[in-house]
Amino acid sequence: MASTLPGIELSRFNRTFITRAALVIVAIIPAFYAGMYLASSQNPVEHLDNLPAVIVNHDVAADADGTTIDAGSELVDELLDSDDSYAWVVADEKDANAGLIDGDYFAMIEVPADFSASIATATGDDPQQAKITVYSDDATSYIIGQVTNTVTNGIQNSLNEKITAEYLDNVYVGFNDIHSSVSDAADGSRDLADALTTANNGADDLVIGLGDLDVGASKLAKGSSQLAAGASDLADGASSLSSGVKSLHTNTGKLATGATTLASSAKQLAAMVPSTSPLAEPLAQLAAGADGVATGANGIDKAVGAQLVPGASKLAGGASTLSAKTTELSKGAATLASGAAKAESGATKLGDGLEKLQDGSEELASGLADGVADIPTYSAAERTALADVVAKPVVAERVHASAVDEYAQGLAPYFIPLALWIGGIVAFLVMRPLSPRAIASAASPLRVAFAGYLPGAFFGALQASIVIAVLELWVGLDAAMPWWTLAFGAVVGMVFMAIHQSFIALFGGVGRLVALVLLMVQLPSASGTYPVETSPEFFQAISHWLPMTYAVQGFRQVIAGGAESIAWSAAGHLALFGLFAFGLTVFAAYRNRTWSVTRLHPALQL
Repeated sequence: MASTLPGIELSRFNRTFITRAALVIVAIIPAFYAGMYLASSQNPVEHLDNLPAVIVNHDVAADADGTTIDAGSELVDELLDSDDSYAWVVADEKDANAGLIDGDYFAMIEVPADFSASIATATGDDPQQAKITVYSDDATSYIIGQVTNTVTNGIQNSLNEKITAEYLDNVYVGFNDIHSSVSDAADGSRDLADALTTANNGADDLVIGLGDLDVGASKLAKGSSQLAAGASDLADGASSLSSGVKSLHTNTGKLATGATTLASSAKQLAAMVPSTSPLAEPLAQLAAGADGVATGANGIDKAVGAQLVPGASKLAGGASTLSAKTTELSKGAATLASGAAKAESGATKLGDGLEKLQDGSEELASGLADGVADIPTYSAAERTALADVVAKPVVAERVHASAVDEYAQGLAPYFIPLALWIGGIVAFLVMRPLSPRAIASAASPLRVAFAGYLPGAFFGALQASIVIAVLELWVGLDAAMPWWTLAFGAVVGMVFMAIHQSFIALFGGVGRLVALVLLMVQLPSASGTYPVETSPEFFQAISHWLPMTYAVQGFRQVIAGGAESIAWSAAGHLALFGLFAFGLTVFAAYRNRTWSVTRLHPALQL
């Protein structure tokens, strides 16, 4: 028997279409919920281009070394052409601010007037960080505020990479030019200094050599002058000698003639004296001696005439030539001495000039060294500041309008309506949507419906008050507008109670299943996490026709401190949903006065 009990339990669902459908619904509800929720959130980041965002460009183009920089317009063009971010549009500041507050724009970028001017300083002596301001409104969507942080980082990184690359390119080019120029100049100055040192040393040696030449030339001039004087005296002596030799030759000729005459006369005299005469022998000796004298005189005369006279003449001629040449030598030596003195003076001046030139080259080298020293160096603080500018030439300042500090605050507008919707389901598990006694009475359907609604409305407001109190006091919700939050929560609770009352009044217990299914449809369509614009079109189409959408929207405004007008608008839409639901309840109260077999014996009771 026990084995048939499950079958008996299941067999009661096989009686009618509704009971069989109930089993199917029980089986597919988890899949329906999971499928609906995941389908709506399949990849919201890839659909950010469905979210409108606005750019306000105040930037004025700037000039940098003859190049016009219009960074603001470039940023605008880049964002407008981007397909991996928001759907950017351009507007003036007034319209942009209004659109951000009203929820027409999910983000706003404001480019200041000095944006390009600040970027232009990146390659100057006093670089300044350029700034943009990115706004989002947490009262519109807390999650999108976080996404905007990521989008902002992407924009900032893109700008920084581009500007830093241009800055470093200019720096590296400048370094190359400086290195090449300074290196060439330094090499040239060193070569010049080395060459001038060598030239200066050579000039010193030249001065010393020319000094020695000057001294030698002076001595040569003095010696050659003395030589010329001696040669002149020699020429005079040789000339006198030649004249004396000629006179000697004349006299030796006369001597030879006289000796010959004497010898002839002595021979004649000896011949005249008898040999016996005592004078004969002396006279004979005299004749012989006179003959020898004549012979010797003739020999002397011939020798003098043949050798001494020509030799003396040649000596006189050579001495005269020597005197003339030594005179020329003396003049040349004097000229040499004068030239050597001038050369020494010129070499001295050359040495002085080379010394000045060397001093100038040393000053050039020193100046180049000073120039290298003039290439800027920075303190640790300055390096840190410059590094910050170079690393982040563009800084994005994030401004959260109606800022929400905690993640719980950001998701509370989603979970409070969810809790109140479930509270409504639970409430009508306990309470009856319509009193059978009131239906059976003569009371009007409006009064019957209102009588059934009041307890639900009371508990709806009570549930909302308890939820908000717990979140404020225990979780730390810290709503920016706590009393508005409490009042709006009461409105949501009462409207949801009206909706649940109508479902059960119309459909009986099945109405609870309808409410559960509607909850599953509303959760992915209410922009609880990502805006519904990032979901498929089906969810976008039904979002504005569901009450939870406006409940989430209103709670965002009152918790974050957003626009009161949006909260009022959300409350108005919810009131319309409540009135429509109450109208359905009135209709159900009217209809339920007629009993049918189905009502008496419902196929399915929940």
